Amino acid sequence: MKNTVKVLIIICLGISSFYGCKKDKATPDTTIPTISITKPTASQAFLPGDTIIFQASFSDNAQLLNYTIAITTSVADGWSYTKASTNFTAGVKQQDITLKDIIIPININGKPIAAGKYSMKVTCNDASNNMAETTLEINIGSVTKKRIAFLQEPGMLSPQLGLQNALKDKGYTVDTLYAPFDLTISAYAPFDFTVLAGYDLVIISRTVSSSEFKDSVAWNALNVPVIVLSSWCARNTRLRLFNTTSVVPTADGTVVATTLVTKALPIQNTGGSGYDTVFHNVTTGGNAFPYVKWFYDFIDYYKADFVAESTGKLLAVFADDATAGAGAVIMARWEPNTTTFKGSGIHANYRTYMNMGADDDIGTSAKNFDSYTDASLTLFLNEVAFVTKKH
Repeated sequence: MKNTVKVLIIICLGISSFYGCKKDKATPDTTIPTISITKPTASQAFLPGDTIIFQASFSDNAQLLNYTIAITTSVADGWSYTKASTNFTAGVKQQDITLKDIIIPININGKPIAAGKYSMKVTCNDASNNMAETTLEINIGSVTKKRIAFLQEPGMLSPQLGLQNALKDKGYTVDTLYAPFDLTISAYAPFDFTVLAGYDLVIISRTVSSSEFKDSVAWNALNVPVIVLSSWCARNTRLRLFNTTSVVPTADGTVVATTLVTKALPIQNTGGSGYDTVFHNVTTGGNAFPYVKWFYDFIDYYKADFVAESTGKLLAVFADDATAGAGAVIMARWEPNTTTFKGSGIHANYRTYMNMGADDDIGTSAKNFDSYTDASLTLFLNEVAFVTKKH
């Protein structure tokens, strides 16, 4: 009898253990993650050249794994974008994502991208391979070609054709203009500001003579963005962008190695909050980048000078390892309806200075007008896009 009781007890314990183990078995995770998109908004309108800011919050009951983004359209000659599978921070249940690098191109293979409705699809996977997806529609409109007046002295040898061609490749209409030569005064006539006002941007090239740009009052009144590539034209005796009369001339180009590359250093935004968006695809993290090839000249005006008296935004200076002009300003921008420095006069629209090109005026008088690197060309095109979009 005792043995029978023992057997029954053992059987009961075994059954209890068996069913107890079944109860302890983990329940599969079938809960899908959630996606909450705050930017862009449904039906938000964009134009070619715009940046789509993406902001979203992802969450899961257990653990997030990765996400993807795809922008597509059924419109012919449309644009598409894909952000490949990107992992979240390991082990997290919730994470906010912000992206500022989704840029709508102006054209693809020389053709403007098609306007129309585009679909943005966002997917999210958790660690158990549960997938969520959400889709919203955005609109990309067409943009009228921006017209640029590229001021270039007639008959100038080695003009800045590289810059002009790069602008045309980006879809801009570029007209090379200059004031007519007046034989009665043996000089160029004043510029026709009514004509210039009909453009979306005026670029004063490095190939001009600065003596033609003394009428700062008339230039200030021009309600069109102006990009000045000549240091000589930026002086306070000319267009009055900088409160200095001094430009350091270039060395004789024949004694400067053609392989010389001089770097630029981006300047952090006021308050240390990153760098201007114009440096997109140029450099990151404040690193110096190749700016100019061969010889160059520069405005004798430095970061400390700019901070002390300029009202604009300092964007870049020559890097510390420059063979000449380390720390000199090579790029700055001023907002509309402001002065560049006290007493300079108020300019009606954006003004940008960007050191680009040189003429040694010595011996063989070498020209180095298309002196840009890939990085500085991108910087130039970014600035053109910025000021023409704002205009």
